[in-house]
Amino acid sequence: MKQYGTHICAILLLYLLAIEAKAVERIIQFHADITVNTKGEFDIVETIMVQAELEQIKRGIFREIPTLYENKSGTKKRVDFEVVEVAKNGEEEPYFVEERKNGVAIYIGHKRYFLEKGEIATYTIRYKTNDQVLFFEDFDEVYWNVTGNFWSLPIYDVIANIHLPEGANILQSAAYTGIMGSTEQAVEITPIDDHNIGFKATRALAEKEGMTVAVGFKKGVVMPLTMWEKTTRFVYSNQFLSIGTLGIFLLFLYYAFSWLAVGKDPRKGTIIARFHPPKKLSAAACRYLNKMEFDNETYTAAMLQHAIEGRIRIGKDEKDDFYVEQAENYQSNSVLGEEKILKPLFGHGAKFEVKRKNREQIKMSRSRLSVFLKKEYGQLFRKNQGLLTFGTIISIFAMIALFFYAIKETNESITTPVPLLVIGGILAIGSAIYLSMAVTRWYKQYPVNEIVKLVCLSMLF
Repeated sequence: MKQYGTHICAILLLYLLAIEAKAVERIIQFHADITVNTKGEFDIVETIMVQAELEQIKRGIFREIPTLYENKSGTKKRVDFEVVEVAKNGEEEPYFVEERKNGVAIYIGHKRYFLEKGEIATYTIRYKTNDQVLFFEDFDEVYWNVTGNFWSLPIYDVIANIHLPEGANILQSAAYTGIMGSTEQAVEITPIDDHNIGFKATRALAEKEGMTVAVGFKKGVVMPLTMWEKTTRFVYSNQFLSIGTLGIFLLFLYYAFSWLAVGKDPRKGTIIARFHPPKKLSAAACRYLNKMEFDNETYTAAMLQHAIEGRIRIGKDEKDDFYVEQAENYQSNSVLGEEKILKPLFGHGAKFEVKRKNREQIKMSRSRLSVFLKKEYGQLFRKNQGLLTFGTIISIFAMIALFFYAIKETNESITTPVPLLVIGGILAIGSAIYLSMAVTRWYKQYPVNEIVKLVCLSMLF
């Protein structure tokens, strides 16, 4: 029994040792060399040594790097990014870059080849970026998140070296470790000379933890962006906001110049009350000029004037249906253009019944009056619909741009259905507005009232 007990203890001890010695997938070392030139461009070489256990690291690794930042004003700043070289154990390695919401991700490794379990591999990534230097009143600063806070693996050792241009004269430095926003300073800082400095984390970093360094140096060594460069970068970084703002500005200028050109009415003269229509103008012409369009009341006015002046007679038959009858002493009057109105009605007789079956004659009569009035008086006014249409187009583009900007600001991803939804929504709104205008116009053309029934009853069917 004692011998069996010894065997059991030995087996348990070996099991515990096996658990203790179980390999952990990890980043053994993360080493970064950041070189800054006088133009503010960063040339960064990252050397990342990993131990793969085929859990997360299978074909290779991926590195996430932010390229979109938020300014204090709430606007965005997008920096340039370029991968120069990617290698594994000193040999060139396949990779591809994928755009992310606030940056890029570099995927490294062969698509068809897996690493071996327990393999230790060293990846080298060299890339360039710019516009990362911060400019303050008394000093300029490099503020750089060395590792990023996106790793889901522990990082056992972190080293970073910052190389500034000669004459930079480092004034101050700091470094932070931990999760995003942490103020922990578990970092050993080693100045090398007046423009080179080293940083080393004094503890291992857990998942989602990183190391950020800050180096303040003398002003005037790194040149800031010119005003033109700042403007173009702002537009590049805030495309929808810029387009929307520009659209609103252009819209204001467009409407302002349009109003100055055609919107101002001439100075009014002395207003004199008149109790009779102007000479050589019929009631229909007065209505047309007053409304600057042809409507049902225009046609009604023409028919009623014909009736008042004795050219036609409007009445009801025994079935209480309206009819229009041509007077026996009918005489032509070119001013009223009744030849164009009455001829379609009395083409088959001197009496016209206002019924549905005769709607085509009424349509032709109305159409001829509309053409006549437009030809005679249409050149006396302009509705400037072309100017309004162009302004509406500018408004729609500005609205679309600002809508996309609002989507981005609420941190919602913009996928393919969203533009389709926006376009569809705009088309739906536009169609609804157009339809409502058309219905309103139709209702004005064909209102349900007794006067219109006299001459346009069939149009209601």
